[in-house]
Amino acid sequence: MTVPTTGAALTALARVTWTRTLRKKTMWVAAAIALLPSVYALAVHHSVISEVDDVFNVVRVLFAILPPVFVAASIGEEIEDRTATYLWSRPLGRWTVIMGKLLALAPIVIAFICASWLLPCLAI
Repeated sequence: MTVPTTGAALTALARVTWTRTLRKKTMWVAAAIALLPSVYALAVHHSVISEVDDVFNVVRVLFAILPPVFVAASIGEEIEDRTATYLWSRPLGRWTVIMGKLLALAPIVIAFICASWLLPCLAI
């Protein structure tokens, strides 16, 4: 049995994480959270919102909320399905597992944050 290269392990973990994330409720929860700046922009009258920066201040909160939502759901799923034991027992560095998950989840989080900022900006 050969030890997989770091790149192969990262790619495999990223693909599995991507597929699992798209199938779970995490996407719906993140979408609901990402719509909060749009709800804020529509709820507050245009006279109160002076600039797009006001909406961006609300979006900045998403930088603290969305990444932990995705990472916690992904790692929690590994622990719940008992696949974490299998992953930790393989000749992979623990950082490889975390980086593989982050490679798959970072583009999703970036897309949600960009969409949550652009939608209210277009509405204003």
